[in-house]
Amino acid sequence: MLSDDGIGLRVIDEILARNVTGVKAIKGFSIGIDLLFEARKYERILVVDAMRAGLEPGDFRLLSEDDITAKQLKWFSTHDVSLPDAIELKKSLGIGAKIYVLGIQVKRVEVGEDISDELLARIPEYVDLIVKLDF
Repeated sequence: MLSDDGIGLRVIDEILARNVTGVKAIKGFSIGIDLLFEARKYERILVVDAMRAGLEPGDFRLLSEDDITAKQLKWFSTHDVSLPDAIELKKSLGIGAKIYVLGIQVKRVEVGEDISDELLARIPEYVDLIVKLDF
């Protein structure tokens, strides 16, 4: 695990702990190809993941597929297949699920499991946002 890169898993843990209705939370350690299998089962998928976008640590952006695959967006990924590549593959295979990302700005990405306090403090905010989303 790479420190703040684990923020998505911590957000999913909180969703599972809250027993949120209407949200199917799946804990995954890589996006890539695994995302394609999930995309076949659902109409909409929200990926919660760390990103580097020049924001303040803990700030976030809700991104659509078009945002993610835009050439000007520099996508940071520690996963097997990058998210933009997985989305392009999903489209070429005719899988119709829409994919969104709640990208959370990291403070640091280094070996270790400790997540920055700035990100940890905002986990309830991230979960509240996810619960209220209406795609």
